Amino acid sequence: GEHMNINSKKGQNETVGFVLIVMLVVIVAVIFLGIALRKDSPNIATDAEIQNFLTASSQYTSKCYLDNVPKYRRITDLEKDCNYKNFEQIKCPEGMNACDVLNKTYSDLLQEFRPGGKVLSYYKLDFYYLSAPESSGGTRTPFGTSLVFGNTTGCSSKRGATSEISGNEDNSNLVTQIEVCELE
Repeated sequence: GEHMNINSKKGQNETVGFVLIVMLVVIVAVIFLGIALRKDSPNIATDAEIQNFLTASSQYTSKCYLDNVPKYRRITDLEKDCNYKNFEQIKCPEGMNACDVLNKTYSDLLQEFRPGGKVLSYYKLDFYYLSAPESSGGTRTPFGTSLVFGNTTGCSSKRGATSEISGNEDNSNLVTQIEVCELE
């Protein structure tokens, strides 16, 4: 029976070796597939640098002001003015309204924005009115105009961020969402 034992151990070793090779091939295939799929649909990573851009720009002061009050409106004020259509009381330069100035200001700021020292090849900025927190069934309604610049060709990964400010109504929020790609 000793002769039989040696053959079965050799068979077991070959089987274990074969299983290991198959597993290795499967793992490599999964990794390769993951990389291939990621290139087709760039995922949007939330990014501290872009989050900081949104936070800082929300405090930017525009040349619009509330009627008869010499207090200039910040970006966060303009978001509310644009969403709630406060066009009568808000005075802006060159016959523009709050939405126009909001878009122009963000466009200007984004043209200068250099995340990681790189020029943006693409950006998309959206504004949403959120009736209640999304976790409790609130829905997003776009307001203003979506700002889009460039295209995503050659974009290996989109980075983005969102910021929320309280709206004028109970439980409502205004959401600013941005995604960007840098030139490689």
